[in-house]
Amino acid sequence: MEPRAAWGAVLLASVLAIAPTFARAEGKEYHYRPFEITLFPPIQFFQAPDKVVAGPSINVLYGRTAVVYGVEVGGVLNIERDRFAGIQAGPINLVGGPFYGLQIGGLVNVIGKLYGIEVGGLWNSTREGGIGLQAGAFINLAGDDFGGLQLGTANLASGDLAGVQISWTFNGVGGDVEGIQLALGNAVGGDLAGLQIGPILNWAVRDVSGVQLGMVNIAGRVPAALGQLSKAWSNPNPSDRSEVRGVQLALITNITATVQGIQIAPGNVTETVTGLQVGLVNHATRVNGAQIGAMNFCAVLNGIQIGGINVATDNFLPFMLGLNVGW
Repeated sequence: MEPRAAWGAVLLASVLAIAPTFARAEGKEYHYRPFEITLFPPIQFFQAPDKVVAGPSINVLYGRTAVVYGVEVGGVLNIERDRFAGIQAGPINLVGGPFYGLQIGGLVNVIGKLYGIEVGGLWNSTREGGIGLQAGAFINLAGDDFGGLQLGTANLASGDLAGVQISWTFNGVGGDVEGIQLALGNAVGGDLAGLQIGPILNWAVRDVSGVQLGMVNIAGRVPAALGQLSKAWSNPNPSDRSEVRGVQLALITNITATVQGIQIAPGNVTETVTGLQVGLVNHATRVNGAQIGAMNFCAVLNGIQIGGINVATDNFLPFMLGLNVGW
C-alpha cells in the first residue's frame, strides 16, 4: 500500500472511531462506529446515543445499539432498536425493525420484519411478516403476510402466506394461502390455492383451488359445514358459501358447500357437486356428474348414480338399486 493510501486509511479509521460521525435517517441522528465490544451497557468500547456499528459487534453478556451493519455475536442477549443487516448469533436476538441477513438464536429470535433467514431453538417471530425462511425447533410466528418457508413444530402466520409451511403438529394461516401446508393439522382462514396434506385435519374457511388430502377435509365455516350434515343447506349470505375447485381426498370425510372436481372419502358431503363423488356414503343436494358409492343421496340428479342404494328425491326415478340416471 502506498504511504498516502495508508495514511488515508488510518485517518478514516480515526475519524470513525473518535470523531462523532452523524447521519440523519428516519428523523434520527445516528453516530457511526467501526466496531463495538460490550460487556454490558454501559461497560462498552464506545459511548454514543443512536449508535450505528458498521463492522463487528461483540457482546460478552448483553449489548444494545440502534443499528448494526456487519456481524454480531452475543453471549446472552443482542438488541438492535432500529434495524440489522448481516449475521447475528446469540442465545436471544431482538431487532425492533427490519432484519436483512441471517439470524441464529439458541433460544429466541424476535424481529420487526424479515428479509432473510431466522434459525431459532425455541421461538422465531417476525412482527410484520416478510420474505425468507423461518426454521425453529418449536414455534415460527409471522405477524403479517409472509412469503417463503416456515419449518418447525408449529407454524403460524396471521396474514397471507405465499410459500410452504411444514410442521409435524399444526400449520395455521389467518388469511389466504398460495402454496403448500404439510402437518398433522392445517387451517386457513381465507382461500386456499394449492395443497393441504394433513393426516388428521385440513380446513379452509373459504374456497379451495387445489387439493386437500387428509383424514378430514373441510372447506367452509365450521357451523355451515356441519349444518350440511343435517341438511341445513340454506345460507343467507352467499359470500360465506365455500367452493372446492380441485380434489378432496380423505380417510374419513370431505365437507364443503360446492365442489367443482372430485371428492373421494368414506363419507362425502356437499350441497352441489359438478364432477365426481366416490365413497361409501355420498350426499349432495344437486349432482351434476356422478356419484359412486355404497349409498348415494341427492335431491336433483343431472348425471348418474352407481351404488347399492341410489336416492334422488326430485328425480323421475327417486329410488334405484345398482344404477340411477337423471337429467
